[in-house]
Amino acid sequence: MLKKQTGLSLNADAVQNFNQSQFDPEEGMLYDRRYNAGVEWNILNGGFLDSRAKLQSLPAERNYFNHLVNNESKDDFGLKMNECIYWFNEQKKRLLVERERILTSQINYLENLYFAKKISKEQLLKTQTRIAEINGMKGIFNSYNQHIDSRFDSTLLAAEVPLYDLNYNYFFGMINTRELADSMRLFLEENLLRQSAWYNEIKLKTYARYNVFDLLSTNPSYRKFFSVGVSVGVPIPFTNKEQDAVNKYKAQKQLQTLDTDLQNQRIELLNLAYEFRYQLKQYIIFHQKRILANEALRRERVKSKMLNTDFNPFQGLELIDNLLQIDIELLDLKQNLYIKLLRIHSKQNNLPLDSMIVQLDLPNYFDFEDETNRGVYVWSKVFETQNPSFIHEYIVYNQFDEAYIAVSNNDKFIAAKSALVKALNKSEIAVYPMIGQNKLLDSDDFEGELEALLAPFKNWKVDGIHLDIEPHVRPDWKSNKSELMARYTEIINYARILSNEKGWKLSIDIPISMDTAHVNRLFPKVEMIRFMCYENVKQEYLVRKLSVYSKYKDKIMVALRTEDFASRTEMELFAKTLYKETGIKCYGFHDLYRLIELDKKQTIEDEKH
Repeated sequence: MLKKQTGLSLNADAVQNFNQSQFDPEEGMLYDRRYNAGVEWNILNGGFLDSRAKLQSLPAERNYFNHLVNNESKDDFGLKMNECIYWFNEQKKRLLVERERILTSQINYLENLYFAKKISKEQLLKTQTRIAEINGMKGIFNSYNQHIDSRFDSTLLAAEVPLYDLNYNYFFGMINTRELADSMRLFLEENLLRQSAWYNEIKLKTYARYNVFDLLSTNPSYRKFFSVGVSVGVPIPFTNKEQDAVNKYKAQKQLQTLDTDLQNQRIELLNLAYEFRYQLKQYIIFHQKRILANEALRRERVKSKMLNTDFNPFQGLELIDNLLQIDIELLDLKQNLYIKLLRIHSKQNNLPLDSMIVQLDLPNYFDFEDETNRGVYVWSKVFETQNPSFIHEYIVYNQFDEAYIAVSNNDKFIAAKSALVKALNKSEIAVYPMIGQNKLLDSDDFEGELEALLAPFKNWKVDGIHLDIEPHVRPDWKSNKSELMARYTEIINYARILSNEKGWKLSIDIPISMDTAHVNRLFPKVEMIRFMCYENVKQEYLVRKLSVYSKYKDKIMVALRTEDFASRTEMELFAKTLYKETGIKCYGFHDLYRLIELDKKQTIEDEKH
């Protein structure tokens, strides 16, 4: 608008004399009526120069008034907050329904255990109290959601809600009040200079007119002509200095108010950011608590499968319910985080929300099982003490993705292994018959012997075969390395042919210490090389050895054995750390029998403490 204010204006006048004809001293003529029309250009006060000065300070003025006015959009924040609470309430209701289903389905069993004096009355009452608590919480969530149900898009209920953190570099940079205050101060100073400028006291106009006079005389009876002129006005007295002092005082007061408002706004945003960060820390703590609760539940389930005398069904039920309670707590915390983000954005709604936040991925070790491929070695020894049903459940519960099941001639456990394979197939866990007969290295008919080993298991639904043949353990390895590697390679080549015919994958075990040149020749022949990282399990050593094969990272599995670790927890943590350091996603655990023994040992130690 200011760009269009050039100071130009159109003017027109008409004068009619009703009594005596007027004499125009400027033109020296008598007339009855007069008309003029023209263009006037206001140059100084309120005119062209004044508009140009205002135009230059317009961006700073707009910025100033935007921050004088409260930017918080309360209505928008309230609507979004209600939708946020509605969504999280619906998710919490689903978990409450699941809690109620589990507890009510077991209450009759608990009553029987109480009457049999296997659990105390306090334990029974605790379960009944939990059911009552669930009903109360469902009522609270229902009463809230029913008021905004009609306004909520139900398709959003299936949406995922990621975990977010503030983009602190961007956030703190945008609420830097010093830069904003300097900008506002510059505007006020420019505005002060403009208001106190000398031209505000002086009027200067130029004009061009077309004049028509209806004269008293008859010859001529009228007169027409153009005229131009200049008009100047100066006030008496000239108050420029006094007005300058008043404007300076006003500007000083405005700056003080602005500094206070900006500082208060920054403090409020910093407090909100601190509260958000604290609640995010609480979320991470509860996330870790969930992992610990899940591990406690896993141990209790192992006790039940092993028929351990220390197993308590009430404790198992309590652990399951505690896990669901933690899930509800996590939803509560995430809900508060979302509301806090909405509150922060409502106070800075001139900033884009997607620039203020970043998606937060919790540390990898939280989701190690989900992000990696885990395999377990199943030797025949485990079938001497455990049935296929328990082995299957143990593999599933420990989140193993693959099972390498040992096979042999005249296998006395073939029925149990076949039952296990069927169960693993239903659970979509990959199965690999594992051939560990080193005698194939000396056989003149290793092809026939290899086929004979697999023949009894031809009805298995498998994903591949795994060769656990180890030429490096032969007594003559050092003296006869070339011949042994040549025969080993021939066996791999034939296994490759069999795998291609069946559409199977082929994997092999080799020691991490094997010569690099040999290893590089083997990679193209197989889908996976499982490096046996035994004895020397120093992290620095393994990272260095594995880094040599970084281009084959997707074809590498790190195999660890229980003998090299003091506990199951230590073994799992080592694998997680190695995953973080190398990026290798496949890990094999040797072996199932020893893992079960480790769990038994851990259970005994827990009972002692």
